[in-house]
Amino acid sequence: MIKKLQALKAKKGFTLVELVVVIAIIGVLAAILIPTLIGVVQDANITSADSAANTLRTLAATFITNASNMHKATLVMKENPVVLKFTVDSNGAWDYEPNTTDDPTFPGSSKCSWEGKDDKDYDFCTYMESEARDVKGAKVELAIEDGGVVGLAIQMGADETTTIGTTAAEWKSLKTAIFPNKSGVKSDNQIVGTNPKLAADKS
Repeated sequence: MIKKLQALKAKKGFTLVELVVVIAIIGVLAAILIPTLIGVVQDANITSADSAANTLRTLAATFITNASNMHKATLVMKENPVVLKFTVDSNGAWDYEPNTTDDPTFPGSSKCSWEGKDDKDYDFCTYMESEARDVKGAKVELAIEDGGVVGLAIQMGADETTTIGTTAAEWKSLKTAIFPNKSGVKSDNQIVGTNPKLAADKS
């Protein structure tokens, strides 16, 4: 028994100084790694959102081209892009938000349709619901000029009150004030995907 006690006494633990040094090293490493990891996650989310914007822009361009050919009419004829706004609810249903100041609307309807038909060949919202089933709970802004899609922005996880806020001039310059510091990140740190890529306006 005495030998066991002597053996225990012979064992030395860490001193307080050693513990403080180890904690300090862990703190320094955490201070370096955590922001880096946060940045990596943010960049991945931006890339994902940009990919969604690219897919939706392609779908929108396909619909508008097909519909324009079918009806021998151009969706919107403007010298500058017109930004159309849509809400996608949690079930994936698309809804057009008319612009009260400069509302081009879709021909024949204040919603998404040519001739008021609820068919994916005529109705943009029905078409997008059918072709972009994975998009749910989002805001989408579609910039159109002379009947063609010049840009698309999407914010996932947005509610009905969310506004992305791109403008025709921003799609012309490919710079936007909604990204004050980093492309793809709004001032409230929400992620917005764009196609083509809108750069941060740091001016």
